[in-house]
Amino acid sequence: NEPRIPEDNIGFFLRTNLPCVRVEVNGSDATLIVATALPRTAINSSLKGDLSGARLLLGSTLITRVKPVALDVGDLPADGLLGADAFRGRIATIDYFRGLLILSAWPKPRPDVTPWNFAGGPPRVPVTINGRETWAIVDTALPDTAVIPPEFFGSATADRGAVDLRVAGVSFHQVDVSITPVVTPRLGNRVLSRFVVTIDYARELVGLWPDPRTAGA
Repeated sequence: NEPRIPEDNIGFFLRTNLPCVRVEVNGSDATLIVATALPRTAINSSLKGDLSGARLLLGSTLITRVKPVALDVGDLPADGLLGADAFRGRIATIDYFRGLLILSAWPKPRPDVTPWNFAGGPPRVPVTINGRETWAIVDTALPDTAVIPPEFFGSATADRGAVDLRVAGVSFHQVDVSITPVVTPRLGNRVLSRFVVTIDYARELVGLWPDPRTAGA
């Protein structure tokens, strides 16, 4: 007698290791990258239409309205970025193994997942980098493993380096990462794909479930 949880299952595909979904933007077909850490959707100016807003059709039935910013896509392999404003009031789950973006209106009980609060910023989770505890942003618009500030490497001046990284109980030994002067470390898809990522934008909670299906990846 459990209540049926309404949800929309939207298939995504990886393009240059970025999760992309097919979307209708103001009636025009488009490909947008799922960008969990981006607060506002950003769309190629040629598709955006009316500057005051855009009507997005995700899958076959889910309609959402956003006020996107114009984007010069440049070398981006898509027509734009699908930001957190498209998921407001919903729970977004990224299942890398099945290639599904699952949007739900109700929370599902997950006793095996400890959710972390990310009020006041993008979704982030606690991590350990070379034995040092900190927080890292969950960024599905990052195709790399992770972006780490230089202070975690001492006096390193290179663009890349290797770190021991621990995320949600999973250890990545001497994983190759980008060294960039960011304020907060960021986790990308080469790390996040080891998990099922669930972000509750309504309650500002994020959970990472180590996915046994990708343990050997």
